[in-house]
Amino acid sequence: MLLGIDPGLATTGFAVLNCAQRKLKLLDCGIITTSPHESLAARLKELDNSLHEIIISYSIKHAAVEKLYFNKNIKTCLLVAHCRGVILNQLAMANINIYEYTPREIKKAVSGNGNAPKQTVQLMIGKILNLSKIIEPDDAADSVAAAVCLSNELEKAKCMNI
Repeated sequence: MLLGIDPGLATTGFAVLNCAQRKLKLLDCGIITTSPHESLAARLKELDNSLHEIIISYSIKHAAVEKLYFNKNIKTCLLVAHCRGVILNQLAMANINIYEYTPREIKKAVSGNGNAPKQTVQLMIGKILNLSKIIEPDDAADSVAAAVCLSNELEKAKCMNI
């Protein structure tokens, strides 16, 4: 089982993929939300608890986590960095192999274009996983894309006997 994660404080996207016999199947995806009315510590605890529940619900072996990319809002970057710390710790505590990808690497793995717009990435996810509808919201779709990116890397490593 593969887990894809798109970190965020208000919403963290997650996706669980089964990768058997060279076929990918989306088992679950969605978002973990935290309330802006809660303290930062309470929100991080909620993220930690929710992620723990997802991890124990599935036999996760590998996880893809989107890397933090710098934007103009330093406050947002710091909050996402806190979330990534909680996520990486939870994954490490569960002995899950962690892979980190930039948004550009994920887009390139899914669509062939590192600058692809979100719509293109969502359409390609649908084609790759043979889905009847586009995954929403964006955070959930981004987490599915991260998991697909990881499956590509693992498949290449398997083919190269790594």
